[in-house]
Amino acid sequence: MGNSERAFRVRVCRLSSGERLPLVVDRSGVPVPQANRWAILLRRPKVQENSLVDEMRTIAHIHEWAARRLIDLDSRLATGNGFGSLEIDALYQNLRYRRPDGRQVAHTDILDELSLKVVAPNTHGTRVAVARDYLIWGLEQTLYSLDVTDERISAIRERCELIRRSSIEFKRPGVRTTPPNQGLQRQLPQELIEISHPESALNPFSKRVRFRN
Repeated sequence: MGNSERAFRVRVCRLSSGERLPLVVDRSGVPVPQANRWAILLRRPKVQENSLVDEMRTIAHIHEWAARRLIDLDSRLATGNGFGSLEIDALYQNLRYRRPDGRQVAHTDILDELSLKVVAPNTHGTRVAVARDYLIWGLEQTLYSLDVTDERISAIRERCELIRRSSIEFKRPGVRTTPPNQGLQRQLPQELIEISHPESALNPFSKRVRFRN
């Protein structure tokens, strides 16, 4: 699937200040209001430019997934209807796959045996977290616009909790890139002190810098 077939993509604009501002646009190049409000109002003050670009690519992926399932994402959020558990699971699962493969099959239930290319576990976990925050934020915009006596409040809160709870189930542990912190064994601190003494024959530094080091 080429770029020309993408329904949603990220366009990075450069402001007069030199700052790069990523925007989600549709196939015609028209900015997507909901996605870009989230980026400008909520995320832009909190994250670095490169991180925001990555997050907006995930948001474009979400809108693409919804469009291919014939889901009106903006309407689902604006009405507070949100998503059912099967839909949320399908979205979180789809975020595991690289685009365009993930978008190409976004309208189906993804199974691992389809042998699609997948992203690293840490990347998938980050995408799921971005999707969770974005969808909950969209529902909360509707929630906070309602009168406190509105009967829909309880249902919208349940939808938010469903999105949050489902995200936990899709967080897969990644591979550590650095070893865990470990303390020195009991005898090692004394040995370290002895080795670092300027007169120690085991001191690895040259004599002229031993005292300083």
